[in-house]
Amino acid sequence: MMPRISISVLLLAVMAASPSALSAAEIREYSIPEFVAAKAQWSRWTGETIRVEGRYRSFSPNAMQFQKCDLFFYLPRDINRPLGRSRTLEVIGQLKEDRNGLSFRVDSLRLLPEDNELFHLRRRTLPEEDPNPWYELGKQTLQRGRFYEDALLAKLGEETLADGLQIEKGRRKNVDAKFLQSLASKAAQLGLDDDVRLPYVHEALRQQWQEQKTADEPDYISLRKKLSSDLPGAAMLLTSLTGKRFDDYRRSPIETFNKSTSHARKQLSRLFYLEVARAEYQHKLKPSGSNGDTLAAEYARIAPDDIATSEYLRQQALLFRTENIGDATRSEVYALAAEYRKKNEPEMAQTALRTWLDRKRQRLNNAGPADYLQTASDYAEWLGDRPEAEQIALAGLKRYPQDRALQAQLSRWGYADDDGEWKPASEIAARPRSDMEAAVQAGRIVTGMAPEQVISSLGAPRTMTRIAFRDKTMLTWNYPEAKLAIRFEQRHHQGDFEVSSIDALPPSR
Repeated sequence: MMPRISISVLLLAVMAASPSALSAAEIREYSIPEFVAAKAQWSRWTGETIRVEGRYRSFSPNAMQFQKCDLFFYLPRDINRPLGRSRTLEVIGQLKEDRNGLSFRVDSLRLLPEDNELFHLRRRTLPEEDPNPWYELGKQTLQRGRFYEDALLAKLGEETLADGLQIEKGRRKNVDAKFLQSLASKAAQLGLDDDVRLPYVHEALRQQWQEQKTADEPDYISLRKKLSSDLPGAAMLLTSLTGKRFDDYRRSPIETFNKSTSHARKQLSRLFYLEVARAEYQHKLKPSGSNGDTLAAEYARIAPDDIATSEYLRQQALLFRTENIGDATRSEVYALAAEYRKKNEPEMAQTALRTWLDRKRQRLNNAGPADYLQTASDYAEWLGDRPEAEQIALAGLKRYPQDRALQAQLSRWGYADDDGEWKPASEIAARPRSDMEAAVQAGRIVTGMAPEQVISSLGAPRTMTRIAFRDKTMLTWNYPEAKLAIRFEQRHHQGDFEVSSIDALPPSR
């Protein structure tokens, strides 16, 4: 069993690892990452007493080497290999230079706790309201983790730095956008990735957005540009604007963003962008809606994934035109649709025509047969909506059953008179003409059916048996899946088989 290191030893190690515990004037102190980074200065330090600590990679009776350091540290004869699970050592000695180059002569050596163990001990002593010690420990731990390619240690360093940022934020009485941006900048300077930095950027932008909402003249364009540049994903089009995550964001944007994955944050950044863009164009829309079509075209270029808002703007323009044409004539409405087509807006043309026709249809209760016919024809020709046109013509014929023009139009559309009720001719023709045909259409088997009719209903049989008698021939088809045995009979004076009985097939054993 490996020897246990007591807490008192660990505390001494913590004190030894703290720069304030030693006089820098007496002994130079370096971690191996710092020592290696200062390699260009080694020749100037020869003869000075230096303390170095780090993880060792090799240890022999007369020399050792630290990880990530090519320099040999030569040991005195009376120093033994350290015992314990830790691979962290502290050595004190001097750099020497001779014809063989630089080396380090060790005077003393001691075993230190492992980095993770030492980290947790130091972290427990950090103050809860001062972020600076958290930053210091976090930077040291992150540096060591990256130097030794120790992902776990680096992660601990990143988490400590992130905790320091939260402590600094918690101490602040007035957490405004400027302060949040400073925290985001500090996160980048500390080497933290976007998972830590972006929540501060996002919260700062949300605060700016709240300020813009109450401004007399909100600067939507500047805010949209800042969103596009500062939040990855703000310019990434979405395939849908619905879903639980989006609903959560609309209710609690900061909380939802902070707890989301990197990919989800990109989607939420786009949702934020669309929120600002939507407000911008609603602000631009005149109360009358007269500029709605122009705004809709602009909005579709910057937010093609927000179809609903573009449609809303178009609808406002349509309502404006509809309200202004009032009881326009048929030719006036058609001319308006032609103007939309010239502007390469066929959807607006169709919407205008449909709105006018829908209003006209609502007034057909007091109209004559010619109005029914004209309205039905317009639905079919202008909108290509045959189903709606047919319903209007049928309603007109129901009210004016003897009108030949409506009858002729319905005939051209494939309808026929069925005992006073006009129905699609195909429906009348498809009506079963016998019980046998009804059974075939329903997939039922009845006596008298021919073999091909049985096949059309049940398919080919699994097995069949044929028995010939003096005056007839019997044929049995078995359908295990349907649990049926279909028996056919053919009289010798007749030429065709017919179903003579339908029996239940006994269960197989």
